[in-house]
Amino acid sequence: MSYHLIVDQGNTTCKVALVRDHAIENISLLSSTAGEALEQLIGGQQFDGAIYASVGQRDAVAETVVMRSATNVVFMGQDTPVPIRVAYDRRTLGADRLAAAVGAHSLYPNCELLVIDAGTAITYEHIAADGTYLGGNIAPGIQLRFKALHHFTGRLPLVEQPSLSQEIPLYGGTTEEAIVAGVIRGLAHEIDGYISTLHAKTEQARVIMTGGNANYLAQILQSRTLIHTDLVLLGLNRILEHNV
Repeated sequence: MSYHLIVDQGNTTCKVALVRDHAIENISLLSSTAGEALEQLIGGQQFDGAIYASVGQRDAVAETVVMRSATNVVFMGQDTPVPIRVAYDRRTLGADRLAAAVGAHSLYPNCELLVIDAGTAITYEHIAADGTYLGGNIAPGIQLRFKALHHFTGRLPLVEQPSLSQEIPLYGGTTEEAIVAGVIRGLAHEIDGYISTLHAKTEQARVIMTGGNANYLAQILQSRTLIHTDLVLLGLNRILEHNV
């Protein structure tokens, strides 16, 4: 039996998962500066292993809490061994992107994969059937697109992301509708384009979506995708297992 602590510090939130025998038992969302909250959350529990990953500045308090919580601790970095081959400059590769690729390959070995992480940014990760991470792309996420249109123009308003119950027009009849349609439908066409290009090359390739907007975007795409919202956490746990 194994009991692992997984800490994924993102741009806006910190995800904490407790994993028992390869299965995620609990997930908590904390603020991006999560040290004290993390200490309260785990309440002195001891784990067989722990891993801490951050896409930005590390939280020193959180690092200390993680270090005290387990005998075997991995701090995710550019030299951390991973169970896939990486054909990418790891000095510039975010821990979340690599973990998503590892998680996807662990779920679907021997399959060519495209992983789309729909969070603050939209990232596209391409994994070969033999498990080689071939590379990927980074684009602005939904909120970044809305904010950029408002910030970098003189008169365009800041528009909120519509709920799925709201109809998104093909073309807007007002400026607000035009922004919504342009951002949401434009992003959907972007994602569908990546997927159709992949399937034109390899029909059997699988597409996995993860991240906070995965379910939202999947419902407006023309393409069929698989949804695994906890893919990064699964990948981090797999990396931890590979190192302990």
